Amino acid sequence: MSALARRLRAPIGAVLALVCVVPLACSSSSRSGSGTTATGSGSAGTIATPAPPPPAPSPAPSAPPPATAPEVTVAFIGDQGRGAGARRVLDLIRSEGADAVVHAGDFDYASDPQGWTAMIDSVLGSDFPYFAAPGNHDESAWDGATGYRAALEERMRRIGIPWTGTLGEASTHSFGGVFFVLVGPGVTGPGDGNYDLFIRDALAADGSSFRVCTWHKNMNRMQLGTKGNDTGWGVYEESRRGGAIIATGHEHSYSRTHLLADVRNQVVASSGGILELAADDPATAADEGRSFAFVSGLGGVGIRNQDRDGAWWASRYTSDQGAKLGALFGVFHSGGDPRLARFYFKNVDGQMIDEFVVRSGL
Repeated sequence: MSALARRLRAPIGAVLALVCVVPLACSSSSRSGSGTTATGSGSAGTIATPAPPPPAPSPAPSAPPPATAPEVTVAFIGDQGRGAGARRVLDLIRSEGADAVVHAGDFDYASDPQGWTAMIDSVLGSDFPYFAAPGNHDESAWDGATGYRAALEERMRRIGIPWTGTLGEASTHSFGGVFFVLVGPGVTGPGDGNYDLFIRDALAADGSSFRVCTWHKNMNRMQLGTKGNDTGWGVYEESRRGGAIIATGHEHSYSRTHLLADVRNQVVASSGGILELAADDPATAADEGRSFAFVSGLGGVGIRNQDRDGAWWASRYTSDQGAKLGALFGVFHSGGDPRLARFYFKNVDGQMIDEFVVRSGL
């Protein structure tokens, strides 16, 4: 178990985010792309509509963030597998001293929850906090008494982290003062009219300084490859309105947007300096929500090239830029400041690819 997890066996208070970003110049290919007012919607394939997810809880009002807070480092990955590359990424996570992992789907590509869990335990330990949303390659073994979800639930119970909802596909939990929403748009159900409403209600009920919404699939303009419009824009927009960081996988590369005032239309709020995440104020006519999205899909299985671009991208790391496997790390409460976080993407060779700073102004 990580040192932070041992300190946090009791239920952990939740938090709400505003983010500022200082991008590191990293190489990118200059490809033709649309401007900042493009639109799009729709989903690839037909997905049966499940019963609506359970409503988000209504917790007691949150206390103001403390004057200082312990740092908590979270590694964000996706698209892992069980080969040597996956183990190298887990070794990197361990060596960076991460306190938890957020895995945005596609686990071992083998529908083997026990084997996948054994790999994680062998590198990080059986009590290491590991949070995950399902990907399309996890669907066949997601449910059931021996499925991925059951294994993740058992882990959460063992290390004493409570959650609400259906873990991984429509759930919330807090860890180290960070509030996490895990959903399954395009995998376990539709995004629009379903998981977007869950996100909206969960964020409205939370009073944290940092929030992260995680799912696997993407909309085409929110990745650099050839993925389709699989989730609907609602999950992105409700996350932005709630001031939540948007963490996805699916495309096997790393990319990060600038701060966005509108995700659906890729409207950039700021393209340099410090970027501040903000939640929309429902009492005003304006939409004040500000957020950014990233794809961290270099967890172990393959590296893809760059097929598209756009003025909304702040960082691009694909095979066109010589990408290697790696993870994005978020150090929340940086330097003890409960409203400050710093992020960096590091590859398995120790190279720093992207760095940015996040500040919550709420």
